[in-house]
Amino acid sequence: MDDSKSKCLVFIVASIIIGLFITSANAANWYVDKDATGSATGTSWGNAWPSIGAIVWSSVNGGDTIFISGGSESKTYNEKLIVGKSGTPGKVITISTGQDTGHTGNVIISGESYTRDVCVQISGKSYIKLSGKVGNSRKMQLTGASATGLDLIGNLSDIEIEYLEISQNGNMKDTHGITGQIIYKSNYRSSIHDCDIHDNDHPEVQWIDACCLRHGEDQGRQHQENGIGVDETARDQVYHVDE
Repeated sequence: MDDSKSKCLVFIVASIIIGLFITSANAANWYVDKDATGSATGTSWGNAWPSIGAIVWSSVNGGDTIFISGGSESKTYNEKLIVGKSGTPGKVITISTGQDTGHTGNVIISGESYTRDVCVQISGKSYIKLSGKVGNSRKMQLTGASATGLDLIGNLSDIEIEYLEISQNGNMKDTHGITGQIIYKSNYRSSIHDCDIHDNDHPEVQWIDACCLRHGEDQGRQHQENGIGVDETARDQVYHVDE
């Protein structure tokens, strides 16, 4: 191989390595496991943050993924998840059930029999994805909150919620499975899909403003009303409030 070809090959290899380094630096994985006993830095399963409340949001950046362990079968987190940071355009912050062996069980975020008002709250944030998807299964459950399982408030945009079970929330007046306030955009960049929302007090979902909602198993016709897309089978579970 002549010198010019050798230099070219070295340049290509160096470019690939640098590209991989930049990609890695721009998109980190973080870990939460209530049974972890390591250094609690959040950088691996062994050193996972030991609770949802221990997440260091100042370390999380757009494009990062926070994995929450569901163990082999399930793990219950008796605390509230408050999303503490927005992503950026093209760099969504994803909060997901674990995808590695031993961590793909059901993540149960519990209000402990109505001790807490909300299981998950996303307030005034954008470019967030909350996912319980493992394969084609729902492996995240929000249950037992006194007010609402999932609270989406404060003029959110570019939010995606997928593969959650939201059930048995609400033991007071005007309580719901989901309360949502999402900025309307004509291309519906905010959406809720493939979720099972059932057995909550009062209507399952209350919307202020609008988003696209594809309820349940994605069965039935899609129906558009007030900027909300709802499966025909779920129309009586949803109402809209203009403010």
